[in-house]
Amino acid sequence: MPTRYSSADLELLLSECRQGASLSQLERALNRTAGGLTQKLVVLSRQDPETWDPDRVKKYIREHFTLQVETASETRKARYKAQVISYLQAHPDATSKDLDHAGLGWAFLIAYAKTGMASARRDAGIDRNAVIIERKKEQVRAYLRAHPDANRDDLVAKKVIGNLVFKNLYPQGIEEARKDAGILNEGDISSAECARRLGISREYVSQLVDAHQLDGYRVGRWLRIRMESVEARLGSISGSG
Repeated sequence: MPTRYSSADLELLLSECRQGASLSQLERALNRTAGGLTQKLVVLSRQDPETWDPDRVKKYIREHFTLQVETASETRKARYKAQVISYLQAHPDATSKDLDHAGLGWAFLIAYAKTGMASARRDAGIDRNAVIIERKKEQVRAYLRAHPDANRDDLVAKKVIGNLVFKNLYPQGIEEARKDAGILNEGDISSAECARRLGISREYVSQLVDAHQLDGYRVGRWLRIRMESVEARLGSISGSG
């Protein structure tokens, strides 16, 4: 079948389209495949939407898609399904638009014409709720790594996350979120808690850290103390007593 379109071909195609010809009628009139005609109409509608009505072109796209689904063999559908599942497993947060951008839009439409994205995610073993939770947590982590002094109110004010969502994700509060972001170590304590345990002031705790007599580190303006360092100091105080 010919691949190029002459001026006469385009005139005939436009005339047939305006008369409401079906895709199969276009195939016979121009001796072209349904797929080739559909692709050409898409290109033409993008180049000159006033002449090639995009709504009319969409009708041919739907007609071609229906034909593809009806005539696709089970082997072909299984191959397309495997391609979609493989992509989703590698990109669990992907949407149908992502599949389209990856060149798998047609495969997705044929393999999951009736069941849609939810079915594709189930086949790929993806827990959508878990994906959403992880995405929201990663937004919090990224913000806290860039702004270690930030508290819950800052996260809410900057629209990183909603207040109720934050409470659900981090029921123990901002310190739990900071630990999740990797800017606090599990088991380390605040300078206030250290001061309480040692029976000294927070200012003196800071002085001991600066003098390397306590092992601590700063996260923004917050001072954190290694618990083993506190226990060692308590032991030395008890031993000297």
